Amino acid sequence: MAIHQSGTFDYRVLPIQSDTAGELCWRGKAISLRDSSEHPGLVGLHPDFELRNGWITLSSVRSADSTSCPGDEKSPAQTASFQVGQALALALQDGDTLCVRRSGTGDRGFWLSRNGRLVLAVGAIVDLPLGRDIAVQNVNRYPVRELLTSLITFWRWGKFRPSPPKDVLISIQETEMRLGDGEEAFAGPYYAYVGRTFIEGFPGEESIVGIAWLSNRLTKDAVLESVNPFLQRGIHFAPWPSTQAVGKISAKRLSPSGAA
Repeated sequence: MAIHQSGTFDYRVLPIQSDTAGELCWRGKAISLRDSSEHPGLVGLHPDFELRNGWITLSSVRSADSTSCPGDEKSPAQTASFQVGQALALALQDGDTLCVRRSGTGDRGFWLSRNGRLVLAVGAIVDLPLGRDIAVQNVNRYPVRELLTSLITFWRWGKFRPSPPKDVLISIQETEMRLGDGEEAFAGPYYAYVGRTFIEGFPGEESIVGIAWLSNRLTKDAVLESVNPFLQRGIHFAPWPSTQAVGKISAKRLSPSGAA
């Protein structure tokens, strides 16, 4: 069963570098990308954004967001945080546009663009608008042959074969790459890595991918390190005090501290 829309999010933010007590971080005001008729997301319409020490924290402003849920939808949480690794901080520059999401499967992802061109994307990023000349899709390997084999097996033995192996099709400019679990490739200045291909089910698991325009700062090793947290679907959230509805926003709560 997919996570309720109130436990997911789709936000865009223009991060600005900040120095707090000698510690560099990135902050900004995020905005929900959803239609006004939909639930605005886990932390409301306009949460505060912060990137610090490899973690993103989204904080709702209750005065602005507590009445932002259409109809009788659940109220947004006060804060939500999740690990993204160090690659994002290494890639960010003032003026960049960052989008972050959590889907109905609980998988998270982000993509960072500069002047319309993708700089970095990590996590559940399949079929998202990643920028000029870049597309990521899920594909079955040998779908026609596998379908025929499954039908023959069913006719003979009364059961289907397991699902065929999966690939992720990554198109960068004029280069197409089909990558499976743990495979990598280069296309010009871009590096691509598939940490996991999609898993069918209810709700299943999305493919986890890393794509980066490599530089002296943003290295392959940094991208690989940042893919790892996305292979786990945990997210930490804190409900508003005395708000009962928020406790239902996640399909699974791992601990009393608020991990979900």
